[in-house]
Amino acid sequence: MRSLEQVARELVEAHRQMDPKTRKAIYFPRMSERENEVFLLEVSADSPSTGEASPFRFSPAPQHGVEFAMVLILLGMEDWAAMEANRLKLPKGWDPADQVVIYDSQSEGEAVA
Repeated sequence: MRSLEQVARELVEAHRQMDPKTRKAIYFPRMSERENEVFLLEVSADSPSTGEASPFRFSPAPQHGVEFAMVLILLGMEDWAAMEANRLKLPKGWDPADQVVIYDSQSEGEAVA
């Protein structure tokens, strides 16, 4: 069975293929391990900004090779700027110190290790 991080990286790559305007993808490893689910935050220039960081939960889809549930926060660019400026907070339980950047378009489009 693949690790949570491997699944997270594959999900991010699939999301980037579906949404080429994805600008950033962040994985939350400690929370993922604790809950045995993939926790991701993604920023897309195609997503509207809502002023909220609302997580959405998706069930496992083993028929598509996704054996873990995923909890995703999708932010628009204005919401991401607000989060970076500390005007928009992560939901309760999401630790800003528990982040691994999987993808950042500022890194010349390369996946970040």
